[in-house]
Amino acid sequence: MKKVFFLLLALFPVLSYAQDDLTLEEVLNNYYEAAGLNNYKNVNTIVFKGKMVMQGMEFPITLYKKRQDKIRTETEFQGNKIISAFDGKNGWSINPMAGTKEPQDMDAKQAKQMKEQADMEGILYNYKDKGYKAELDGTEEVEGSDAYVIHLVKQDSTKEKPDEFWYYLDAETFIPIKVKGQTTLRGQEVTSETYFSNYKQINGIAFPMLMTIGSGGRSMQYVIDSVEINIDVPDSLFVKPEK
Repeated sequence: MKKVFFLLLALFPVLSYAQDDLTLEEVLNNYYEAAGLNNYKNVNTIVFKGKMVMQGMEFPITLYKKRQDKIRTETEFQGNKIISAFDGKNGWSINPMAGTKEPQDMDAKQAKQMKEQADMEGILYNYKDKGYKAELDGTEEVEGSDAYVIHLVKQDSTKEKPDEFWYYLDAETFIPIKVKGQTTLRGQEVTSETYFSNYKQINGIAFPMLMTIGSGGRSMQYVIDSVEINIDVPDSLFVKPEK
């Protein structure tokens, strides 16, 4: 028995090394399978409903996504509805807290961000087609769990310093547990970190039902109460309304 025990101990480092020796493509393929990303080919619309929690206050929020590249968010605040939307080509918003209830056009940068958020599968899926370069940066510990770190850099950026993202995939489940992003806004570098948890399988796809976002010393949470797939969402919902 002692010989068997010490033989097993000797094998553990070898098994651990084999896991650490995965290639980028192997890690990504495991991620695609674990998250059910290939099942998105059957998805045309997704509607998320939940709340945003910030500084002890809760704000109901609804997020609509539809192919191709359509997205709309609605946030209720003090009896007002704040709307941000992208119709596949143009972005617009309505923010009564800014002093007007009339729809306003987004600038090119805001519209580009909305288009990226409309991507159902996320930038890791077919990242090359989305203008990113990726490399595997080994493993790190994230809140007590080992995670594979995938570093993404935007290749077609006109910025002096391109946008960068780090995806942390749980080393056992290959599900994202953290994403760190760096971008430049008004000449200053901004870093944000998002933690994902409380995953739920819906139609073979893994959705995080809790997201905690931190940036610039501030933090907020998105708590998802429901996810509806392939319900009727008209294109008109994403189109800028007439004044």
